[in-house]
Amino acid sequence: MTETIREKLNNLIKGGRVVYTVKEVIDYFDKDSIFALLFLITLPTSIPAPPHAFGVETVIGGGLTVLLCVQLILGFDKPILPNFITLKKINLGQLENNKYYKKMDKLLLKLEYYFKKRYTFVFQRLVIKIIAATMIIPGVLMLIPVIFTNLFPSISITLISFSFLFKDGLMLIITSFFSLLVSLFYLLFFKYIFRVGKKFMRNTGNPFRAR
Repeated sequence: MTETIREKLNNLIKGGRVVYTVKEVIDYFDKDSIFALLFLITLPTSIPAPPHAFGVETVIGGGLTVLLCVQLILGFDKPILPNFITLKKINLGQLENNKYYKKMDKLLLKLEYYFKKRYTFVFQRLVIKIIAATMIIPGVLMLIPVIFTNLFPSISITLISFSFLFKDGLMLIITSFFSLLVSLFYLLFFKYIFRVGKKFMRNTGNPFRAR
């Protein structure tokens, strides 16, 4: 039976080793490594929690998300990252007894009930490129260090990645549609804010004008 993403993560964390490089993690997931990285990058910011530093913690994740999505669109099977990232060491051993990871593990176990291998005809290169394009705007939204612009874009990418790693074509379609809805909502929201701000400035005049 094929290992699930949760089982693969647990094998890394409880596999006897403590520290891995990003390159070793990429090699471990092989051709699924781009989506595995997207999943690992966005999962921590997809769990509702009080924002730290006004959401700045998602900026790096957003930048990497956009970079990885561009590589998917270009047809890469494995991510091409600079050495300072691939040689970076990750201490996965500290997660084994971490209470937040245990909560995350329970969440993944629940998600496994809904995700299963089906509709595998969806996994065509062109379809994957289109799906990668739908993740660009959520990735850009994660780059904006403003409260409430991070959670749902991050969740949409986590769910798309989880669907891909499970080879669940049906859920991949559903989660990609959710990603489009999230992008549309934020685009309309920012358009509304811009319109209100413009109207306010027009009604009040230039506040910096000499009186």
